[in-house]
Amino acid sequence: MNKKFKYTSLVAAGLVTVGLVGGTFAWFTSSDSVTNNFLTGQTDNPNKPNSGVEIGEEFEQNSQLLPGVDVNKDVQVHNTANYDQFVKVRFEVEFYKTNATGAKVGDPITEVTIDGKTVKLDPSQVILNMTNLGSSEQQWLAVGTPVEGQQSWQYSTYYYVGKVAAKGTTIDSKLIDYTSNLLDSVTLAGTAGDAYKNLAIDVKVVADSIQAAGGAYASSTGWNLSTPEELVTAYKRLETAKEATQPIGDKLSQDE
Repeated sequence: MNKKFKYTSLVAAGLVTVGLVGGTFAWFTSSDSVTNNFLTGQTDNPNKPNSGVEIGEEFEQNSQLLPGVDVNKDVQVHNTANYDQFVKVRFEVEFYKTNATGAKVGDPITEVTIDGKTVKLDPSQVILNMTNLGSSEQQWLAVGTPVEGQQSWQYSTYYYVGKVAAKGTTIDSKLIDYTSNLLDSVTLAGTAGDAYKNLAIDVKVVADSIQAAGGAYASSTGWNLSTPEELVTAYKRLETAKEATQPIGDKLSQDE
């Protein structure tokens, strides 16, 4: 667990001289200097520059995915830094071959051969069922330009409309250092045919965060937010809010 240290060292030098030498006065003078020492924001892993957030989830690895059947996968993001943050999430889907025991093997694939014919695998056959979507605080705002034939997760980045409290922050003894859930379940489309048998499908959750101070969301590379207006307005307000956002629901276990 990271500890925060806050201290100020004061170095003051005073010079007072009175004298009369050769008819020249040495006036009363004084000087002062102060050195303020700061610590940069601390994360849970100082040796990993990109640390500061972790994925929290409720999901059984290697769950069987059948066409038209929902498989539970709850996802939220935890703040592991000692400062408040804004968070965004995007998703990626990859397909892999499996061996005789059903284990994933090799590199990601984009096509399979069925009865001598090559069939291209389509990520849009994987449906990600989101929850808590919207533009109000505690919700996730989907930002992106729709692409015909794609699921919204393929072209969207999901921004949490909330200031995620620093690690360990509580209100009424309840931790609030996490976001509301974003993903609720995963479904293989009913239109997925035999090409999707005997595959491993990875749903990758990519979370990014940035300090919720100093207007970083508007100027930092990878964020540079100027639109949508409702999100920018919310972030401006949240930066100066006295308290962080209380998320919806309970904190999930942290992904390892």
